[in-house]
Amino acid sequence: MTRIRTGDWINEAWRIVQADLGMFIVAMLIMGIAGSIPYVGTALSCSLYYMVFKRIQGGAPLNLSDLGRGLQADMGLPAFLAGLIQGAIVTAAVFAAMCLGAIFFPFFLIIPIVALLCSMMWMFTLPLIADRKLDFWSAMETSRKTVMANFGGFLGFAILVGLVYLLGAVLCGVGVLVTGPIAMVAVALAYRDVFGIRGISAEGDGPAWSAAAPPPPPPPPTPPTNVDPGDQPFAPPPPQ
Repeated sequence: MTRIRTGDWINEAWRIVQADLGMFIVAMLIMGIAGSIPYVGTALSCSLYYMVFKRIQGGAPLNLSDLGRGLQADMGLPAFLAGLIQGAIVTAAVFAAMCLGAIFFPFFLIIPIVALLCSMMWMFTLPLIADRKLDFWSAMETSRKTVMANFGGFLGFAILVGLVYLLGAVLCGVGVLVTGPIAMVAVALAYRDVFGIRGISAEGDGPAWSAAAPPPPPPPPTPPTNVDPGDQPFAPPPPQ
């Protein structure tokens, strides 16, 4: 079971964001402006994970040109479909809670619980798409199974990451430009420790590591040449 290092992930995320704060703010502004456009919003979120993975792998500053990477079909389409399915499930659950709440008020409390559980179960969906180019359902299921295997640990992590994000929203909304990247980078760091970044290197797409190939087998021994016939072992003549 993966050890949940919530404090370490958030502290490291703050250091990464602080070192490249201007670029993160610009990226968040672009996402805020274009994020409401269908397909584009989830694609840009996927792009930001892609940028963060490159940053983690090589330590190079963010490159805003990478924001367009998520718009390509291998990342943008699965991200869009995952967002669509997740949104439909959350909407249906919230609608059911509201209907039940009209009958019995405490059922309204289900709404924030549903939102938290869904965001927690699928927190690794976009990172999996950005790194391993999984289809939307495989990414959602891989994320869900991984999180549910350590429910308590990831629940605490999701709550703290959500509080970090909400802290920025409380500060007149402007603080989200800082706390939003911290939350996303913390999730990316958790992904790194849980799954390992395999599909993105510091230079971009491509394996960041490769297992060492086994050495080739030694060549078969060659028979000696120029051997004195007297050194050959005696063999009796064949029977007549």
